[in-house]
Amino acid sequence: MAWQAFVGVKERRVESYYQNLLDVSDDVSDLTESNSHNGSSGKKIERAHVPEKCKKQIEKVGTRRLLLAYAWRNPDVGYCQAMNFFAAMLLLMMPEENAFWALVGMIDGYFHFDGYFTTDMIESQVYLLIILGF
Repeated sequence: MAWQAFVGVKERRVESYYQNLLDVSDDVSDLTESNSHNGSSGKKIERAHVPEKCKKQIEKVGTRRLLLAYAWRNPDVGYCQAMNFFAAMLLLMMPEENAFWALVGMIDGYFHFDGYFTTDMIESQVYLLIILGF
């Protein structure tokens, strides 16, 4: 419950959005998002195609549905290494849909803007080099 409150699951959650991400085919499809938190009530959004590279990496882990839904929601990030650890941890502590919204809160709200979760993970590489003294 603390994790869910901390990352704002209740405020972020959009009824049926997560299930719609999982239900529609992999082709680009229209979804309706109504979220008073970001002011996009009733706005049509498109679910972008998830690259095969992301799908293959996601299929290797037991958190497939959660990670695919996130990759569909945020194709700019897609899937990056270490997201599976967050997803697995969240799934141990809460129901699947709440885990999805908690993952959205963690990555979009805390890590995405710092550049940690991007396809090249450049910020993570920079910090690693700093820590190693290069």
